[in-house]
Amino acid sequence: MNYLDTSVLMSFYHPDAHSARATSFIRQHAGQLYLSDWAKVEMTSALGIQVRRGAISEALAQQILKTFKAHCASGFYMQLSLNQTHFFEAERCLQALKRKLRSADALHLAVAKLAKLQMVTLDKDLAAAAQDEGLGLGQL
Repeated sequence: MNYLDTSVLMSFYHPDAHSARATSFIRQHAGQLYLSDWAKVEMTSALGIQVRRGAISEALAQQILKTFKAHCASGFYMQLSLNQTHFFEAERCLQALKRKLRSADALHLAVAKLAKLQMVTLDKDLAAAAQDEGLGLGQL
């Protein structure tokens, strides 16, 4: 089973250099894909950043969000809700102070680890942290 972080989701929903790999992985692993409530927050934030940078229009961002939310509602992804344990685990992951891990990514890592899922990410620092924590990596 695979936990998708926001980098993979963004590449799946909006064309970029990694879209072909993300799309292939998601299609090949249908029914085995998990994401968290946190991924929904980050998707919305990432699209907002793209709009503010002028990389995409607000209309396109809204359409991407609509499609993403429809996929979430339809069961395309299995969804994990966050609780206090996830935040404690994220904090523990961040205590490896030399590790290049942002707090948002630590929360993804904590969710995947506690659910015993393989991490699927395009972020090299998150991938390295996942391996350090004993998680397998999905090969994009």
